[in-house]
Order: sequence, then C-alpha cells, then structure tokens
Amino acid sequence: TSIPTPFVEVTNHPNGLSEQGDRLVSQNTVVIAAEKPSAEPNINTPTLKAYPNPGKTATKFFVSMPLNSTIKVKLYTLSGQLLTTIFEGNSERIAHGISFSTERLSAGVYVAALYSLKGEEARIRLSVVK
Repeated sequence: TSIPTPFVEVTNHPNGLSEQGDRLVSQNTVVIAAEKPSAEPNINTPTLKAYPNPGKTATKFFVSMPLNSTIKVKLYTLSGQLLTTIFEGNSERIAHGISFSTERLSAGVYVAALYSLKGEEARIRLSVVK
C-alpha cells in the first residue's frame, strides 16, 4: 500500500521499539500523522542559525532569506522580554554573518528571532555558557 506524503510509515522491531522515519519510538507512542523530513532545505523559508551555540563570549548569526529584504534580528529571554535588537537593515549586508558579543548576558537560554517586513520569521534558541 502507498502511504500519503504527510504520513510516515512505522515499522515494528522485535525489541519493542518502532522505527518512525529515522527515530525509534516505544510501542506505547502513537503517531497519527507526521511530515516526512525534506531532503532539501526549503529556499523560500527564512532561516536563522548561530555558531557557536552554546557560546561563551560571542556567537555569530547567519541569516538565509529567499530575497534580499529588510530584516530585524532580536534577542529575547525565554519569558518573551526583549533584550536587544542585534541587527536591523538589509539582509544583503550580512552575507558573512552577524557577530554578537554574549559577554554581558548571564548563562542561560535565550531566543533569537528573525523578522522580515513581509511578515516572515524564524526563531532559534541560543545557549550562553560561562
């Protein structure tokens, strides 16, 4: 039988685990529907990445946008409090990344968010260690 694209086939294993895509789940986990992971990244979706993450004294943000556009990269606490705007301007200007010092931040987990004027957004967690 053929499985529709948004569903993932589940294969039973003799050790009591089931294979779901590239993950093993226990048999008491029920998966009704899950999307198959795409082999190719979606170039129409903005992405935000940070390296190193976790960072100690600094990190560099990398932005991928479908078209050059005006963007903002902001940093928030996990509770949603805005800490700072890391970058605001044309995404074309940051081809080599955005350097950001984490020295003034306490150790912990933060949320970095990318926003475009078209309403597109991407979020990642940024970990800071001391």
